[in-house]
Amino acid sequence: MGPLQANLQLSIFAGLTLFTHNNLTTTTNKPDPKQIHSQTLQEQSINMAQESKPLVALLLCIMIAKGNCLCMGCMNDHVVVSQLADDRSKVGGGGGARTLFKVTVANQCCCDVGHVVVAAPGFRSAIPVDPKLFRRNPGGDRESYLVGDGGTIPANGSVTFYYAWSSMFRISVVGMTVANCL
Repeated sequence: MGPLQANLQLSIFAGLTLFTHNNLTTTTNKPDPKQIHSQTLQEQSINMAQESKPLVALLLCIMIAKGNCLCMGCMNDHVVVSQLADDRSKVGGGGGARTLFKVTVANQCCCDVGHVVVAAPGFRSAIPVDPKLFRRNPGGDRESYLVGDGGTIPANGSVTFYYAWSSMFRISVVGMTVANCL
């Protein structure tokens, strides 16, 4: 049972409790200890329900605005760029040998992301990089690149490409769009 269902059930229970509490009648002047204990528990339930109503309303508003409430935190830091240098794989010959780097852009968000743009200042490669995986961002500055041809990287999915150079370039996510949250 999710937290929203639990809150709704609590609200329904509290509403029934409030109805029952308002309709209680006593037939004796002497209070029954069991009835007092029962009324105290009912009052606590009513107070809890009244305190949770703004929270339930807020959750409903968020769900309507975002499409769901489980995955609202997809930001640039949820798409992670990792690079591995393969020092055994050298590209080129003689003094111009370059290290081969494997770059993985991984979506660690529970939503699909698309149009992932990264900054890669001074990026160059001694080998061709597949433009469907990594290319300059059309209309962007000279240091921004589009990953995966601007297509969707599914939740927990990734795009991998290779480049070769004498040193590793700093590559960081600067923008993306978020869709299809779980």
